[in-house]
Amino acid sequence: MPQPDKLTFRQRRFVDEYLACGIGTKAVIAAGYTGKYAHKVAFALTRQPKIKRAIQAAYTLQQQRLERQQDILLGEYVRLIEEAREAGDYKSSLKALNNLFDRLKLSERILAQPLLETLESNPDDLYEVLNQAIQLMAKAGRHTDLVKLLELRVKLQLGDKSINSETVIEAVF
Repeated sequence: MPQPDKLTFRQRRFVDEYLACGIGTKAVIAAGYTGKYAHKVAFALTRQPKIKRAIQAAYTLQQQRLERQQDILLGEYVRLIEEAREAGDYKSSLKALNNLFDRLKLSERILAQPLLETLESNPDDLYEVLNQAIQLMAKAGRHTDLVKLLELRVKLQLGDKSINSETVIEAVF
């Protein structure tokens, strides 16, 4: 098994801060780098392969934890909803259902991070933007949107010039 890349203390802090806020410039400053050229330092750091791998590994772990939490939350809310319905307390049942939807929206934002990164780093790579969007919709269980994105990918492969990153974003959001 290959050893994980060794990061310096500030590089590790940058990765942690970047995961927390998603903004490279803020993450650079919070990690202790000089603020004078923070945007350039952030750009350089996010292009380093070992930092890219560290960010991707952290996102993967974050997504796995999130998916486990979603399953636990979903089970708990379904149980609460069923108990409230059995007791004839429809107001509590509806409240639990609304709370569930709010929690799921939060998890979608976290799952969307790889798509947002792709849009930020290379918005003209429509194949990659579409692939990230397709993965997001599949993980989020948004099958109607998934079908729209798959249709867009087919059109793009057939050479449709009307497909651009804005078209993809409209299909996702």
